[in-house]
Amino acid sequence: QPGSFDRFSTFSPASSAFGPALVPQNLGNPDLKPEVTTEWEGGLEAGLFDDRFAIEGTYWNRTTEDLLIARPFPISGGFQNAQLDNVGEMKAWGIDLGVSGVVYQSGSTAVELFANGAYLYQEVTDLGGILPIRQASLRNLGVIREGFSPQSQFGGRLVDAPHPFDLGEGRPATETEMLAYLSQPRRVEEIEARAMGVSGINGTLTDNFLGKSVPDWQGAIGTNISIADFSLASTFSYKAGNYYATNHTMAFRNGNPSIGRNYPTPAGHEATLLNPASTAEQRLEAVNWFQDNAFSLGSRLNGVNRVVPADFIRWRELSLTWDVPAGFSNSVGVGSMSVTASGRNLKLWSKYKEFGGLDPETIQPDNVHGGHDAHIIATPRRIGLSIRVNF
Repeated sequence: QPGSFDRFSTFSPASSAFGPALVPQNLGNPDLKPEVTTEWEGGLEAGLFDDRFAIEGTYWNRTTEDLLIARPFPISGGFQNAQLDNVGEMKAWGIDLGVSGVVYQSGSTAVELFANGAYLYQEVTDLGGILPIRQASLRNLGVIREGFSPQSQFGGRLVDAPHPFDLGEGRPATETEMLAYLSQPRRVEEIEARAMGVSGINGTLTDNFLGKSVPDWQGAIGTNISIADFSLASTFSYKAGNYYATNHTMAFRNGNPSIGRNYPTPAGHEATLLNPASTAEQRLEAVNWFQDNAFSLGSRLNGVNRVVPADFIRWRELSLTWDVPAGFSNSVGVGSMSVTASGRNLKLWSKYKEFGGLDPETIQPDNVHGGHDAHIIATPRRIGLSIRVNF
């Protein structure tokens, strides 16, 4: 439901050389009302082979009407902030699946495996006739648009050509033309300014669909193994399927001329472009690197090379527990004792790291648009040793 004061026009204080004042803050909408969600679901649970194996599955389908979204209004009215409004409808459906079972058991030895996964589909089906809503700013690539997931990202995309640069001919340049152009030192900004982009949905170069920041699938797989007084547990978690993140951190490091290009790879390629002693072939190699990695912050092609695959598998946990024999624990005056050595977040496998990202799991949410990596700290690896005693 809307917040307590979202329906009211509000103002915030300001100071100036001419004295205190009030400035518009929240436009207000007396007709705001709560979202209405209708959902139905069905599922099953079953035990197989004398309940040695269990399976479960659920399907759900949800429709949300009077969708509450913060959207901009004409600033000619004096209110620049986005205003919460009931703008349309969103549909979603999903499947939750799980399976577990004892695959081996003999005496004091047992091996259990489990796996689960959840599939999610979301689509904004109606925005009530308003234009697509870009979240926050141009550098935030999240756009709410009919026919797409609310976490979709739109930005620039280069034409599919070996050298997507227009040197005045209105077409991608040939290698011979590029070598002639690079026969003298060039700044990175000169190269980017000539890059040719693909027109997006509304005809602009920054309105190409680049992916969505919520995965199709997420879940976990793992095992529990018991042998006499020892038990070993291991879990892997994953997110995958049409899953992309805005790698803003690496965009700054690769592309920003004043606070970026601060590690050897982009700095080295920039030096090659500026060095009078470089050959045209060397400068072309540097240009190829920038076109594939660093045209991410420019105003004409915002988003190029910034939205990258974020699918990952993480070794979430590994633990080994020893249940100390009763004879020993009783001899030291306790009822029972166990010792556990464990590790969390032990290993990450992800394409995101190949594109210079740190950790796709810690990307920051931003309103309904998630998947925004802005100078994050990676998930820490933790090693632990614990002793549990019952008196």
